[in-house]
Amino acid sequence: MELYYRTQGDLGEPLLIIHGLFGDGLNWGGVSRLLRDDFHLILPDMRNHGRSPHDDNDCSYPAMAADVLALMDRLELDQVQLVGHSMGGKIAMALALQHPHRVQGLTVVDIAPKKYPVRHRDVFAGLQAVAEARPESRQEAEALLRPHIETTAVRTFILKNLERTDTGFDWRVNWRALYERYDELADFPAFDTAYEGPCQFLVGGDSDYVTRDDQAEISRLFPQARGRVVGGAGHWLHAEKPELVARWIQDFVEAG
Repeated sequence: MELYYRTQGDLGEPLLIIHGLFGDGLNWGGVSRLLRDDFHLILPDMRNHGRSPHDDNDCSYPAMAADVLALMDRLELDQVQLVGHSMGGKIAMALALQHPHRVQGLTVVDIAPKKYPVRHRDVFAGLQAVAEARPESRQEAEALLRPHIETTAVRTFILKNLERTDTGFDWRVNWRALYERYDELADFPAFDTAYEGPCQFLVGGDSDYVTRDDQAEISRLFPQARGRVVGGAGHWLHAEKPELVARWIQDFVEAG
C-alpha cells in the first residue's frame, strides 16, 4: 500500500514517526517543530487513517509494518530512526523485529508488545453516531460526540478526522474497518526473534499502558531497551510534554 506522507526538515538523518490509533502524521506537531531543524522527518498517515488508502480486510501489524517498509523503499532510505506511539509503537516494533537491519534505532512511546483489553468503545460509539447522523457542521458533530466522549481534548483530537462531503460531514478515518479488526489492533504478533539495536521506551508517568509486568517481554524482544518515564504525563506524553520528549529523542539518536 502506498502511504500518504509529509516531510519536514532537510538536515540530519531520517527520523520516521508513526502515529497512533485515530491519528495521522500531523499528531506530532509539537515535537516535530522542535526536531525539524536537526533531522529529516518523515510523517506518514497509516492505512485507514488520514489521507492514506483504506483496506477493509487487513489492519494487522505485519501489513502496516510492510507499508512503512514500502515507503522507505520509495524514498530510497536504507535505514531510519523509527519512533512510534501507541498503535504506531506496535507497528515500529513489528518492523524492527522483522527487518532489524532497516532500523537504526527505535523509540517506542507508551505501548508494550502485548495484547490490551478493549479501550475504545466510547470512541467507536461516537464515531458511529456522527457517521449515521451526517451532521452539517462541526459544532453539530461535536454535540453528537459529547455523550460518548466526555473529555474535551479527546473530542478535539477525534474531530480532526472530520471532513466535509457532498452529503454532510463524515469521517476520513476508516472507523468501520478499525472497529471490525479491533482484535488485531489490540493484540501483538508473536515473535521468536529479537531486535538487538538501540532502543528506548518512553512511558507516561500517569499512564497505565506499560507496567512492570511488561519488562520481561520487552527485554526478551529488545535486549538493549532502556526505559524513561515522563513525569506528569499520560498516554499522550508527546502532546503533553513535547519539549522533554523531543530532547530525549534527540539525545537518544545522537548517542547512537
